[in-house]
Amino acid sequence: MVVAQLLIAAAVLGTPDVVAASDFLRGGYPTGETVTAACTLVLWVALVVAVAVQAAGLVRQAARRLARPRVRVGAIVVVGMVILAGGALRHTRSAYATMCCGSVSEAQQAAGTVP
Repeated sequence: MVVAQLLIAAAVLGTPDVVAASDFLRGGYPTGETVTAACTLVLWVALVVAVAVQAAGLVRQAARRLARPRVRVGAIVVVGMVILAGGALRHTRSAYATMCCGSVSEAQQAAGTVP
């Protein structure tokens, strides 16, 4: 279950861009790329913590032979929410990289800088 969650998260979130995230954290002008990288890095950290808590719970459960469904369900819900947030982030991230429905001359005309 833990491995499946990590694989799904990797498919949805992708790998974090640590260089861009560190650029965001160092200051300066935040761009869409650096903000997205920082958010992705935070989501991965939260995911790793949630998976570690879940794995520790599974180890304790196996050692004690006690079922604690609330802990497991809570961890699964948290991991699911992280994956969902990452998917939403990835979906909105594409808006920064694309330009729709226009040309350079139309943009210059709208900005009032037509030569």
